[in-house]
Amino acid sequence: MCGEGPNGKMVRLDCNVDDMKGEDIGFAREKLMKDGAKEVYIVPVQMKKDRPGMEINVICRAEDADRLAKSMLVNTSTYGVRRTEITTYFLTRSQTALETPHGRVSVQTGEGYGIKKQKAEYEDLKKYAERAGIPLDEARNHVMNLLIGGKLREEKR
Repeated sequence: MCGEGPNGKMVRLDCNVDDMKGEDIGFAREKLMKDGAKEVYIVPVQMKKDRPGMEINVICRAEDADRLAKSMLVNTSTYGVRRTEITTYFLTRSQTALETPHGRVSVQTGEGYGIKKQKAEYEDLKKYAERAGIPLDEARNHVMNLLIGGKLREEKR
């Protein structure tokens, strides 16, 4: 269980580009995720000479940083990548499989720092909604109500 202070270390890699097509940035993002990035996010920025640009950010484990920095250099138009060591606070995750009248739904739980959060997995919710013939938000409410009420059989993964 998490205490009161930081409980992890990661690396953030970032670079700015102002001369790439959207599809090319998407390709680079997909490649970085396949190469082991934990997160990749893109932020619009104002570049020199008032050009619109994008800041590409990668969150990764320290042992993956050099390889991912090289991937950023290869798959983007940037001439340089910045590296920042970051300290993280995160909840300990676990996954539970719930059997429902409309199929199995995986639920992710995060706990720590006196906090507990639960979220049903999107793809399973989507199948539940389609099978039940209801909107996605209604499917989410059904599953979470059943989970909270303890009316479903839980299976730890």
